[in-house]
Amino acid sequence: MTTICIVIQSPEFVSSAGMRIRYLRLASATPPDTTITYAPVAELLNAKAFDADIYIFSKSFTPEAIILACRLKHLGKKVGQDLFDDYFSQMDDARLSRFQYWMREMEPITDFVLGTTERLTSVMARYMPHAPITIVPDPIEEFDRTALEQRVSGKIRTAVEARRLSIYWFGIGDNPFFSVGVRDLVAYGGELARFKALGWDATLTVLTNTRALSAEGLALLRTLPIDFRIMEWTEAREDESLKAADVAFIPVGGQDFSRAKSLNRCLTALLRGCQVLSRGYPLYRSVGEFVYRSADDLVADLERGEAKLEGAKLPRLYELLDAHASLAEAAATLTSAATSSPRRGTAKTCTDRAGPSFCVVYGRRTDPSIHKLVGRFGGLSVRSPFHDKTLNCHLRFDCIDGELRCRIEKSRMKFLNPDIAAAAIDVGRILDFDFYELPLSRITGWNAPFPLVVGSDRFGWLASYPSVMQAIRSICHCLFPSAVVIASEQHELALAALHRDARPPVAATAGSGVA
Repeated sequence: MTTICIVIQSPEFVSSAGMRIRYLRLASATPPDTTITYAPVAELLNAKAFDADIYIFSKSFTPEAIILACRLKHLGKKVGQDLFDDYFSQMDDARLSRFQYWMREMEPITDFVLGTTERLTSVMARYMPHAPITIVPDPIEEFDRTALEQRVSGKIRTAVEARRLSIYWFGIGDNPFFSVGVRDLVAYGGELARFKALGWDATLTVLTNTRALSAEGLALLRTLPIDFRIMEWTEAREDESLKAADVAFIPVGGQDFSRAKSLNRCLTALLRGCQVLSRGYPLYRSVGEFVYRSADDLVADLERGEAKLEGAKLPRLYELLDAHASLAEAAATLTSAATSSPRRGTAKTCTDRAGPSFCVVYGRRTDPSIHKLVGRFGGLSVRSPFHDKTLNCHLRFDCIDGELRCRIEKSRMKFLNPDIAAAAIDVGRILDFDFYELPLSRITGWNAPFPLVVGSDRFGWLASYPSVMQAIRSICHCLFPSAVVIASEQHELALAALHRDARPPVAATAGSGVA
């Protein structure tokens, strides 16, 4: 029996659409010899044992998650990523740098990657060039075919007789980084005015989260050229409302975030018997024969007593569902990708010569809880000269007279190459530990950055921050060749500096593939 654990960001994520649409459905259809479970990062950080064979991280973009992944790799577990939102291709938006930085840090720890769409997996191939990448689409839920046929026929008949359409827009109405949701609805809302111009009565219902109904959101909605009402979204209300609606209006903006989304919203509407009207980017082109691109085309069909979604055409819809959103196929694909992917690296035996399994370099700001976690999981805490806390780190880099100095705690000397250790100089006690200084000239690969500014000046340190942090990581790799070296940074200016100076994501190589 193989156990796959989905690592989620918090207990609250269990009630999210992503959990409901993706993982709970997939868990219900896995092969008999596979079990899918889930656990929040915080729960796993405090776990005394890790019983799953494979751990897949989902939207857990925190330093703690990276350290947890390091621990799992050291224990011989497989580590994967599952991604269904594109926070990674917009390199000109510094607000997204923390997601992109997190993904770069996870690259050496990741054995395989899953993504919902071809577009998203192509983006991830640039961040994860050495890990196999597999498309696992959002699957559809189980549904009653007989009930769907009856519902579709009844809706078309009633709409034609009354020349009246009940139109619904549903979904999360806001996003902290992208102009989506309500903004897309309003941007393409002019299409809704066409129904009245064509002699049809139409009303709109907006079914969304209350957070989106801010003063700004409500002001935007008031500009819609059609009568509307607002209802708070719940899973049950979405199901009931779409079963009663005639049309689901699902406009799609053209930004990268929107282009990487899955078919789920469109398929959800179709399986409730709604005609789908979608303007903007053709996200749903793979099921395009069931999607209207204009109100004029929809009305023209209805006036002929027909529609793209009608009883006679449902067998074709079922074919497309099997091809693009089969629950059984998605579950089998996920299981195969997770179990068959090769493990990058192997568990290391904890001996005196093995050294740390991972090193964490503390940037300008790192929460002390990270330091405690690194120690508990057997990692090596590395202080950079930018760090703003007084912590007992076993490896430290200090700025003295404008030069970078490398000091290592006495008990960790046993892990070093003998040639490097032989050249070390005793520098006495720093805080609670005895330290030796290592001559940087003896460490292969060291390339001293210049200038080195790390003082309290509010902005001066930013100039040397990226190059010094990269140099420290290189030195750590030289000192501990078998260790994974990651950085912990929570300072917004520092992240912005890393984002600004970072190389573009590496292009996919022959070692990466998108299935």
